Order: sequence, then C-alpha cells, then structure tokens
Amino acid sequence: TLVNNTLTLTAVATINGFAIEAKGNLVFTDTSWAGTSKILVNGTLDQNVSGVGNASDLEINKLSGNLIFNSSIAIAKKWNHIAGSIIWNNNTVTINGAAVTIVSGNFFNLTLNASTLVLTVTNNTIVNNTLTLTALVTINGSPIEAKGNMVFTDTSWNGTGRLLVNGTVDQNVSGVGDVSDLEINKASGNLIFNSSVVVSRKWTHTTGSIVWNSNAVAFNGATGTIVNGNFYNLVLNGTSLILTITNNTIVNNLLTATALATLNGSPVEVRGNVVLTDTSWGGTSKLLFNGTGLQTNTGAGVCGVTMDVNKTS
Repeated sequence: TLVNNTLTLTAVATINGFAIEAKGNLVFTDTSWAGTSKILVNGTLDQNVSGVGNASDLEINKLSGNLIFNSSIAIAKKWNHIAGSIIWNNNTVTINGAAVTIVSGNFFNLTLNASTLVLTVTNNTIVNNTLTLTALVTINGSPIEAKGNMVFTDTSWNGTGRLLVNGTVDQNVSGVGDVSDLEINKASGNLIFNSSVVVSRKWTHTTGSIVWNSNAVAFNGATGTIVNGNFYNLVLNGTSLILTITNNTIVNNLLTATALATLNGSPVEVRGNVVLTDTSWGGTSKLLFNGTGLQTNTGAGVCGVTMDVNKTS
C-alpha cells in the first residue's frame, strides 16, 4: 500500500500483512497499536513526522530528501534505518515494547522505558545527545554507542549488550541505576559522574578522563569483571559476587567490601581507606596498600585475600 501525501494513524489496534509505504508526511497519535506490518518511509522528498504516538515498526530507506522529526515518537517493535538523512530537532525515540529490535540506529535522544523490555541491537547503535535507561529487562547484541549524556534509573537490567562511551566532548552521567556492562573509550573530553552507579556485569576503562565528584561504583551482580579500573570509591556488594580483576585496578579514596564471594585475578591497589564487613570471602587476588598518606582499615569483616603493604610515605 502506497500513501503519497500524508499517512495519519489516529486510532488503531493492529496492522498486519504487507508494508505501508509512506512517501509523504506521517502523523502518529495512537500510542499502542501492534501487528506484523511495518511502515516503510521511502519518499524522495523531505518528509515530516509529527504527533507523539507509536510508530511500532518503522523502516527508513530514503534515497534523497530528509526525514524531519517535529515531535518525539515511540517504537514498540522495530526500528530499521537503512538509508536517508534524519533531522531530529532535539526529539526522542522511546522504545516501549516488550520485544524490540534496533537494526542500525543513529539517534539524537534514545529512551528505553518498558518494564518488560527485551531489546536486541543489530549493528552498532549511536546516541548522539542523551541515552536514558528508565525501565527494561535485557539488552542483547551489538553495543550502544553513547556520544552524549547518560541517565540511568533502572537498577536491575542485564544481557549480552554493552554501553560504549566514546563521545569526544564532556559527557555527564546521572541517575543511580545499573549500567550493567560499561566500556569507556574517550579520545577527548571528560566523563563526569554526577551520581553513583551500579555495575552488574563488566567495567572496562580503555581510555579517557573521569571526573568522579566523590561518587562510587558498586558491583552487585553474581559474576563481574573489571578490565582496567581507576575509581574514586569502589563498593563490592553482591552476596554471590565472583569478581575478576584483569590488569591492576586502583581505588583512590575508599574500598568497601560489604558482601561478596570471591575476588580473583590482578591486585586491587588501595590508595585510600578500606572498610571490610563481609566475613567469608576469598580468592586469588590481593589488596595492595600503596597510598602515600594515612590509610585506615576498619569494619568487623575479614580480608579474604592476601594483603600487601608497600607505602613510600
């Protein structure tokens, strides 16, 4: 089916079958339709999107002209950007379905907000301004590249996907949620933490300056990995946590071992204070005290690994 001028979705429950080819403007006001069909945006001139509704399954394949978003939209099933220039006008795509796929995405703002959401990312997805993780269950597949700010409020998502922080300007992190698997690879600019975050799976710091603002990273998953870490405060707080350290990890202010099972791998360099409350953990790693000032070790717990002291002052 071809719509040459304006396709308007005001109220609909389900669209099944073949694609609807939208060659002109699109107006979305219905917020909750579904079905097996898709909307194929393939006009050769500029096309405008308005309304704040649900586009459900949207494929963009424009050989010429711009797709111009004059409002934000929601996606409940699939986003596929094959070809074509998009003008975002500061608008947002919100993923709010239960099972959603992104096949190539280059967004201005992207929000994940569905308590049952399982998101599959095929090919890298880029978010240029703000990535917001409000509510979700799982992210699987390719990385989501965050080139702008990040807001984390969901506290318990998982999956095989990761968040790759690689913007070239200052990037801000806010919210007190879970980042699950975070890789920092910034050639320029600072990553600024305005709040503490939780890591349930993996932390990789490849390159880039971090401004901590006295915040903490807390590991609370069952299996965690740190690949290069230089933290201000680090908290280990998962009763079944098995944490593996690859390359040395540095904690500059406070290391807190509240609950964990095992700490394996390379040493954790402690340059500030330590609070140990867990009484029954172990592992092959060690705590290396090598700060240059006064350091204290408090708490009623045990040090379940080797403790080395190598202080020059």
